[in-house]
Amino acid sequence: MINLFGEINFNKVETIVNQNIKSVVENIDEKELLNSDIDLIVKDVAAKTQIKILDIDLEKREFKLGMETITGRQLPGFDVRPDEKTERAKVSYKFSLKQGDVQLLSVAPKNAYISERIHAEVNKNSFTIQFQTTSQSETLSEEIKKAVKEWRDKTIAELTEAIKDVNSLAEKFNLEILPIIKSLIEERLSAIKIRNDQNDSLA
Repeated sequence: MINLFGEINFNKVETIVNQNIKSVVENIDEKELLNSDIDLIVKDVAAKTQIKILDIDLEKREFKLGMETITGRQLPGFDVRPDEKTERAKVSYKFSLKQGDVQLLSVAPKNAYISERIHAEVNKNSFTIQFQTTSQSETLSEEIKKAVKEWRDKTIAELTEAIKDVNSLAEKFNLEILPIIKSLIEERLSAIKIRNDQNDSLA
């Protein structure tokens, strides 16, 4: 379970990607480095390390309604003791992740606003958000249905803006890493050349 678009700053993702870039460059075969066009190598490294932006169709979702065992602590204002267990209806919406780095789902947007914590179950290809109702059966009252729909629509609207914002950060970063990759490759080529020149002097 994660706090959707509210768990980490984007700079943490940048740090992880930059470390990955260094690792990939350090492991390029020397012959390939010496005999291939630098710009082609840059493109290859970028393709392996760039952040994959999120592609999620929030209008396509799986709806599920079921009963959930909760405690009175989750029902403030109701005649249920804090440690007493009770069954209440829970609504779930599952969204498919067509593509994109799952870690972006944890990134706090820079310019979009999430009005409340949105807890989500996340796996490689999807994520699920839930709304806990106070209903004691799966037959929801009109009042509760209205509350669910309002929460769903508000949440989807905020997620739409958050996805746009986080994708914008990722796209900008993906362009910025190209000169960084080239610089790292040139540094490694320079080190190889210095080493080879030193060894040639021994011949």
